[in-house]
Amino acid sequence: MMATAKPPEDNAEFYWAIVGSIITDKNASTHPHLRRVSPDNGFKLKVNDSEVLAECFLLEELKDALIDAPEDALLHHLDNRNDFATWVKEIIGDKELGADLERMRPSSEADVKAEIVRVLDLRIKTLKSDSVNLLFD
Repeated sequence: MMATAKPPEDNAEFYWAIVGSIITDKNASTHPHLRRVSPDNGFKLKVNDSEVLAECFLLEELKDALIDAPEDALLHHLDNRNDFATWVKEIIGDKELGADLERMRPSSEADVKAEIVRVLDLRIKTLKSDSVNLLFD
């Protein structure tokens, strides 16, 4: 019977120090789609081409800004385009969420905000859950 070698105690200590730093390093334990984008890539929530209501660097910041935004701001970003879907796909890098936002066709202006916020909130919760699973898979 072959005996298995036990790692020296200092190796175990080193291992747990690394595991601890990964868990406490927010950037390492955060899903890539939930990380802050660079200042150059923020989403400028506007009412029109010149009036900026908020600048968002995280999906959660976008969701929070939309909750308080007037309907005009949402319509500005959805008029003949979908700036939300484009930013999420190209800057955040979340193709799945971008596709969900592109497919949205709410039946009224009031539904637009509620539906976008709902879709963002659901995806953020899913990604946060996935972040924990990434650590322990």
